[in-house]
Amino acid sequence: MTNPRLEKMARRQMNKETPAIREEREKLIPLGNTLVPVPEYTFLIELGESIGRPPEEIWEGDGYLGDEKTINMKIINKRITRFTLYFANLEKFPESICELPYLEQLWLLGVTFPYLPSSIGNLKRLNLLSLSDNGIDTLPDEIGKLDQLRTLVVRDNPISSISKYIWRLNGLEKLTLKRIKVAEIPDDIGRLDNLLYLELSGERITYVPDSITKLEKLKNLILTSSQIKQLPKGMGNLQQLRVLGLACCPIERLPEELSELPDLKLIEVSRGVYVPDSLKDKVRYCP
Repeated sequence: MTNPRLEKMARRQMNKETPAIREEREKLIPLGNTLVPVPEYTFLIELGESIGRPPEEIWEGDGYLGDEKTINMKIINKRITRFTLYFANLEKFPESICELPYLEQLWLLGVTFPYLPSSIGNLKRLNLLSLSDNGIDTLPDEIGKLDQLRTLVVRDNPISSISKYIWRLNGLEKLTLKRIKVAEIPDDIGRLDNLLYLELSGERITYVPDSITKLEKLKNLILTSSQIKQLPKGMGNLQQLRVLGLACCPIERLPEELSELPDLKLIEVSRGVYVPDSLKDKVRYCP
């Protein structure tokens, strides 16, 4: 049974979260996760399969280090499938995480480290990788070895280029690249033909390639807070598209061909955008 005192401490921890981390946590809570606060609120470790169990049954070694900059620990339960680490300022990524053969979900939220190691490619069962506010400026090519990956979230990181191997992850269903420093999205994005959800935002993104219209399974396309002025040609090919997010983009007009999309329910735009009469019932204006 979960300790009520720990739950109260966890609620106090919520007050120190950044918006990005709070957004990620809100996605976790409905899954039944319990938050396990660490002394001095330095970082928060959550193990999906350790609900209601004392942390010492999961960790051996110096798992809770207060203000230290390293985590030197041996993972006892090699069969855990979900690992989440909050609020840590590390000198090195704990590569013992990459030795978990059954790991399916890895959430690193508000955890800073110099780089993501190439050993991330060892997590052959990983289907979700979420990296938020980590201070990293690149992703290793070995991410391309994660054949089971279905969700990749990278946000609030100063990443200026994306490994070409990411565009080979044909199993991806959700890709979020949010508030990063990438300036150019390559044509190879059109190879991710199983994508259902695509979010691209960043002050340096000025356009998306026409190849994006090859993503015929796409249901949600979010380009919020980018510098895109014009949508790619061929948007009418996205016949399963339901939501198009263009808030805070300098888009001047919506193309008429969007009215040909049978499943389109919502288009979010900023005020001042020209909207054809055929689309006015689908538009929601954002400040």
